[in-house]
Amino acid sequence: MFAFAVMRFGLPLVLFLCTVPEIFAALQVGSGPTFSYTYSPRTRRALDTNASNVGVYFGYEPTVMNCSYIAVVNTVGPANGTVTYVLLPDPGNVIEHVTLNQKGSLFNNGDVTGEYSTDGGTTFKPFFTTPPYAGTDNSYTDGAVLRNLMTARLTLRYTIAWTNGFNYNAQFARDCDDAAFTLSMQGTILPQPEADRWRVVVSSGSIWKFLDNGSNQGTAWRSPTFDDGTWPSGPAEFGYGDMDEATVNRFGANPASKYITTYYRRSFELATPASYDGFILGLLRDDGAVVYLNGVEIFRSNLPGGTILSSTLATNSVNGIDEALFHETAVPLNRFRPGTNHLAVEIHQILPDSSDISFDLDLKGRLIRPRLNMARNGNCIVLSWDDPDFILESANDVAGPWVRSAVKLSSPVPFCSDLPEIFFRLSNP
Repeated sequence: MFAFAVMRFGLPLVLFLCTVPEIFAALQVGSGPTFSYTYSPRTRRALDTNASNVGVYFGYEPTVMNCSYIAVVNTVGPANGTVTYVLLPDPGNVIEHVTLNQKGSLFNNGDVTGEYSTDGGTTFKPFFTTPPYAGTDNSYTDGAVLRNLMTARLTLRYTIAWTNGFNYNAQFARDCDDAAFTLSMQGTILPQPEADRWRVVVSSGSIWKFLDNGSNQGTAWRSPTFDDGTWPSGPAEFGYGDMDEATVNRFGANPASKYITTYYRRSFELATPASYDGFILGLLRDDGAVVYLNGVEIFRSNLPGGTILSSTLATNSVNGIDEALFHETAVPLNRFRPGTNHLAVEIHQILPDSSDISFDLDLKGRLIRPRLNMARNGNCIVLSWDDPDFILESANDVAGPWVRSAVKLSSPVPFCSDLPEIFFRLSNP
């Protein structure tokens, strides 16, 4: 999920700095089902007014391949600045997934990082960071996919920090005639009631067992009864070569003849599969992969048909933003078991000398809408429902506001006193 480019020019001979007053408007991304946004520094020739720009300036280098970028305004370091975007869907909707493409350039010690928040900026999680400066001018372009956010307010914060040299030695979104770049965001939006039905069963970044010793595991490793007790474990994303891995896999002693296949396993609990009416699996794979659930193949991506061997090569090379994408497929309901379920995944290289592999996976299920039943029992009204995950809410008007009891009520719930006109509904936590 990266690209390195050694800069063909050193520091500029002529530099124009552009600063603007802080004008900030959140990005209104609508009601979906999709949205997209781009910012091109060379085209805009100014800081993006759809972002909150704090402690940064817009740099323009007309003598150096018409380059434009964002850097820290403070000339006394170390110092940093931030570029922050707030994405807001229309009321009653939430942002589900976002695919991002960003770039940081270093001409000396410093870094550019990206973080996101789904709780209004109270807590942030990282999704982008430049590799450490290694003595050579370089640019690092990386794609990232933020999955299953289900938020009505997404905050994206890029921090530019420099520690040595000049303040423009660390740059965000450098965009030149010979190295064009566009900051981009594409996402999906769901109505809140639809989003409320989805439950993440296996999240991206989960802990998996893995085997990266170049061995041929045959078919036994796919079985739910396979003993993987000697396999090491770690968090996804797995792989090597992209410098964004949470767990780095081995590829062997010879970089020109890397292991073709790497294996991964994990289990998860699903108490009542019958409570769901659909499951979606998302697979990040570089290059090809096969996914098995409880020993049965459920998804094959970028691999040929027929029997898959440990020596089978992927069909196509995966590059650029495609390395960050999660490929989705529906999983049949009859593949799940009540209780413990087992996933097994094999990742295949395109060629023995390929530079990288990547793997991550998520799985989510859509809950069947429970039915709220009402019955009379003497002078009482009794409300009942069959899904304990849902919570009873009440309102004096069908438009709300809806209120939950201070104590979670379990079905059935009797109401035996006189009540004004009141509405009830079920909502998930």
